[in-house]
Amino acid sequence: MTAVELIGVTKEYESGDRRVTALDDINVTVDEGEFVSVIGPSGSGKSTMLNLIGLLDRPTSGRVVVGGVDATDMSESRRTEKRGEVIGFVFQDFYLLPNLTAEENVRMPTAFNKSRVDSGRARELLGRVGLGDRVDHYPNELSGGQKQRVAIARSLINSPEVLLTDEPTGNLDLDTSERILGEISKVRETGVSVIAVTHDPMVEEYADRTVELVDGRLSDSRSDTARVGGEP
Repeated sequence: MTAVELIGVTKEYESGDRRVTALDDINVTVDEGEFVSVIGPSGSGKSTMLNLIGLLDRPTSGRVVVGGVDATDMSESRRTEKRGEVIGFVFQDFYLLPNLTAEENVRMPTAFNKSRVDSGRARELLGRVGLGDRVDHYPNELSGGQKQRVAIARSLINSPEVLLTDEPTGNLDLDTSERILGEISKVRETGVSVIAVTHDPMVEEYADRTVELVDGRLSDSRSDTARVGGEP
C-alpha cells in the first residue's frame, strides 16, 4: 500500500527578479512501512520536499498524495487537519517547550484535538523509547539523545501514518545516533512510513533505500525498479 506519492511535482520560488526551481518534475512513491533516506547537498531541495510531504507547502505544479488522499488542492484548514491525522515530525532541534515536562511535551500535539489523548498514551510512548523514568523531567534535565527520544515520542502521539525526520542524528554522538535510529526503525513495525532527510551515512544503513536530490532532481539507490523519478 502506498503512503506517499509526489507526482510530477515542481516547486518554484521568486527570489528578487529570478525564479528559482527547488524541485524539478519529481516523482516519489513511498510504501507503507518503508524507511527512505533522502540525501543531497545543501540547497538541493530536501527541505522543500519534506515540507510538501508534510503539507506545510504547496507545489507549483504536480500532485501530492498522502495517506491515500490527494492533498494538493485542499483548503488550509483541511490541510492542517490532515497533517495532524497523518503526519508526525521529528525536528533536528527538538523544539521542546522548556517549561513543560517530557510527558507534557509529548502531549502537546493533542492540545487542539477534539478527541484528547490521555496521559497514559504519552507515558507509554516515552516508555517505548526508554524514557519511562524521565516522564516528569524538564528539557534542561535531559541529554541531547533523551530530548531527541522525547521528540520521537511526541511525533507518534497522534498515531501518524508517515513520520518525517530532519537530520535525526544531527549533533549526536555515535552511540546515541545508533539508539535513535534503532527507535525510529521500530516505528515501522506498526506500518508507519519513515522519510529521513540526512547528511549522515549511518542513516542510509537503516533505510530500505536512499534517494538523492541534486539541483531539484531525484535519483534512486535501487537499480531493480524506478520507484522514484518515473516509470520502470
